[in-house]
Amino acid sequence: MRTLEYRLPTPLEVRQRIEAVGDTIHPTENRRVARDVDEYQLQVAMKYQYLVAGRVSEIAGKYQPGTDLAYPVYINGKECLLLPVKTAKRKTEEGWSLRGPAVPFDKRYEPWAEELWGYLQDNKEPFRFAEKDSSSKRILEAAITHTFQGLHWLLKPTSKRGSKWVPFKSHSLRRCRTLMLQVFHKFEPFDLLFYGGWEDEDMAKTPSGMSHYLYVELDQSPYGLLMLLMQAENFIDKLMVPFNEIHDRIFEKHIIWDRVSPAWREYFNANYSTVRLNEGS
Repeated sequence: MRTLEYRLPTPLEVRQRIEAVGDTIHPTENRRVARDVDEYQLQVAMKYQYLVAGRVSEIAGKYQPGTDLAYPVYINGKECLLLPVKTAKRKTEEGWSLRGPAVPFDKRYEPWAEELWGYLQDNKEPFRFAEKDSSSKRILEAAITHTFQGLHWLLKPTSKRGSKWVPFKSHSLRRCRTLMLQVFHKFEPFDLLFYGGWEDEDMAKTPSGMSHYLYVELDQSPYGLLMLLMQAENFIDKLMVPFNEIHDRIFEKHIIWDRVSPAWREYFNANYSTVRLNEGS
């Protein structure tokens, strides 16, 4: 089997690493994580950050959630979990605006929704790991870096450099989730913007008049939450894809094996295949 020096981790690998926190992976072994930090709390913070495609400052830093973090609601007639998030880096008076990622409660589609709801409704400031926001943020960052040791992510090119492989860190969770939503769930640019707060020019080209409304400082009043819920109506059905149907997909199952020679098959299996497929598979 050929070993690639760098490759993108699959979303399932990312989820498995998070699930292992507190079991086979111990972030408190990292000297930048206090020994008395609850590793289950770290695990739930990573699950939350991944699901909402959040920045670490939105989870455990300056913009971290306090109370009223989650709402069980019907969206398009389906039981869902609405997760209002303060989106950082917005050009508003407060420096943030509210966005409304949401996921189905049905475990066939999202295995973590019920657990997050149970945890968030019973905890005030659930992801505060230190008294100071900056210290709390650094602890979660260090825990994520420790959890994903050995994995990498590809940074997009900028005007000053080309693309670059870097160790998997906290922002990689946000990018991994966004890639999953875009490729596997077929999110459109505006879906990504309302779900994850992305305002990348490559993702959404907004008319100048419309762009103003992306920066409205929504509060958590019933009317503000209603607007978030109505935005979620545009994307929630795209998340109603069975979890196993998505995560069991592999490239090999899409190859037309009847068209390849035995030599090509042998080369592919030896260098790239994640499973061995026999003639006629």
